[in-house]
Amino acid sequence: MHYGPIEDEYKEALIWMNEMWNKGYIDQEIITTDYSAFSAKLAQNIVASFAGPLGGMLASQNATMSPVVEGFHVAATEPPLGEAGVQIHTNIDQVPRAVVAATITASCKNVDRVVEWLDYMYSEEGQMLLNMGVEGVHYNMVDGEPVYTDYVLNNPDGLSAKQAIGTFSISQGTSMPSVLMFDQVKQLDDAAVLEAKEQYIIPFLETSNEYVIPGTLSFTSEQDSERRAKMADIETYVDEMVMKFITGREPIENWDTYVEKVKSMGIDTVIGIYQEALDA
Repeated sequence: MHYGPIEDEYKEALIWMNEMWNKGYIDQEIITTDYSAFSAKLAQNIVASFAGPLGGMLASQNATMSPVVEGFHVAATEPPLGEAGVQIHTNIDQVPRAVVAATITASCKNVDRVVEWLDYMYSEEGQMLLNMGVEGVHYNMVDGEPVYTDYVLNNPDGLSAKQAIGTFSISQGTSMPSVLMFDQVKQLDDAAVLEAKEQYIIPFLETSNEYVIPGTLSFTSEQDSERRAKMADIETYVDEMVMKFITGREPIENWDTYVEKVKSMGIDTVIGIYQEALDA
């Protein structure tokens, strides 16, 4: 188990990014730019490349910008190939997963009902309802697979597929306990997203996942509290310093001082906690 932001390879990456910053290849307003400002820059055709979710950025930008900006099209690309020959994506997966978690507070007056409701979200029936809707209305079973009806895919009121799903399910745009199903995702993918997955993600998936911490790690309550407390401070400091190194506000010659600071904040303890959980 390693913490990337203190590795020597990370330092080399920051040196390269600082060069890109100095050449003007990185948006000089990246620190303060919000989504609206970013979308405006896309519309002006002054953005060469960016990172973002397939559905939330690639698909949505093509859907909203193409009708109003002539020739507008966003396409996926391969991950950059590093000097060490490593070519990976970060934080990606193709596995059905729990989207969010939930907590029942001490003030809850109907714990049994809430537990029953939460449990339903993870049942087969609950997953189908949240993801696909009501059979015969929002989807039909075709050759044993759920397939959306025209209510979703060709909505008579002109709603997008996700907007249509939002009329019968709170899973769209809402942070709630649920399991995202492939049957829903693959039907909502447009041609650009399908191309991105088939050509630019899946071929690199196996190698990329070697660098991703499994989401199934289990910690004791004491370990969890300790890692969360330490990482809250570490991540705040690291995020601040990384941007300083990239923009040149902090000279890369101070890298060793930065690493020692991160270590003094307890990163080795956190790494140990993760390693123990990984080995269990």
